[in-house]
Amino acid sequence: MQLRSYGRIPGATEAFSQSLLSWAHLETLRCEELTDDALVYLAALPCLKELTFSVLHNTSFRRLRSRIARKPFQRIEDIWFTVVDMDQATQFVSEMGISPSSIRVWSRYNTCSSRAEDLFDAVAKHASPVLKSLIVSSTDESELASHPPSSSFTVRANTLSISSFRPIFKCSHLTSLHVHVACALTLNDQDLIELGRSLPFLKDLDLNTGVGSQTPSNVTFYGFFWLLTLCPHLYHIGISFNAEDLSSVDPTSDVLPEKRPPMPPPHKTVLLFVGESRIQHPQKVAEILDVVFPRLEFVECWDSEPQIPFDAERSEVAAVHSRRWRVVESQIRRRRRDRKRFETRWAKVRKEMKKHFREDQDGDSGSQSDESESENDEALTDSSTSEEE
Repeated sequence: MQLRSYGRIPGATEAFSQSLLSWAHLETLRCEELTDDALVYLAALPCLKELTFSVLHNTSFRRLRSRIARKPFQRIEDIWFTVVDMDQATQFVSEMGISPSSIRVWSRYNTCSSRAEDLFDAVAKHASPVLKSLIVSSTDESELASHPPSSSFTVRANTLSISSFRPIFKCSHLTSLHVHVACALTLNDQDLIELGRSLPFLKDLDLNTGVGSQTPSNVTFYGFFWLLTLCPHLYHIGISFNAEDLSSVDPTSDVLPEKRPPMPPPHKTVLLFVGESRIQHPQKVAEILDVVFPRLEFVECWDSEPQIPFDAERSEVAAVHSRRWRVVESQIRRRRRDRKRFETRWAKVRKEMKKHFREDQDGDSGSQSDESESENDEALTDSSTSEEE
């Protein structure tokens, strides 16, 4: 069942929630707000596997849990929330004790890194054995626009670091991790290496590239290449890094071999999100990325409307680095076109070479056959001459 936009109609939430109470075989439900009675009913459904819903600002999952006799949402596999305050998602995971394979949280007020950390702790405690996908992002959906956060909402902290993510490392089979919280993100090369070693099955990783940042990234090509090596299946990649520092990957630099990262295997990435990555030499960066991403076509950077707005200084910085990343993108596309032209020409040459080789073989076999016939004739002549003698 999928139903949207009914929240704008007076009385529709109550009417739809009431109708749910007569459906006993729901496996998938995608909707908006629900009454407490409907949520209690859904929690006991034996076959519900996927649930998407919006949470009102005054919903208390602690109160709802007291009304549910058995273990709630026993067969749930995918749970997607749209919430006013991220604490509501944390409360749901903790109180219901759910362990789905996919959790997605869209929060209207997601400016508090401490709330994100609380959610990570709850997820790691209850869902770590089977969790494959975790997405924490923001939303501006109109149905939540008129709902304020609770009166107790405060920004307790506004910085995410590697320690914020460590609880998630218990979810060692995670393949998708998106975190977009409107706060500062402080990671360095060693942090990224730790993340790669802890989550080696990642295919999809995006860390705050869409919301903007407050400080330049401390991740360089060293940590970036280590991440790509430790997570060889990464396809969707979104991370801000310092592309101005090429020392660890520039063969002409004086960096010792042990200070250089391993060369990652080729990745199939087509679209690379670099967030607010700063760059100095676009031609060199294009050469480096082209080796690791032979299929790369698009580079997304410096979102023009980030969740953390630009001031005048950052707007100027954004304009400079955006132009340089556009050069990288055009250079990589040109290299791909040149490769395709070369491969097309080489395929044609190989075809011609095979054709000539077959003709030469046929000619050689014909000549050998004539020679053998003439040798046989000579042998017969010699034989008859010897008999006559």
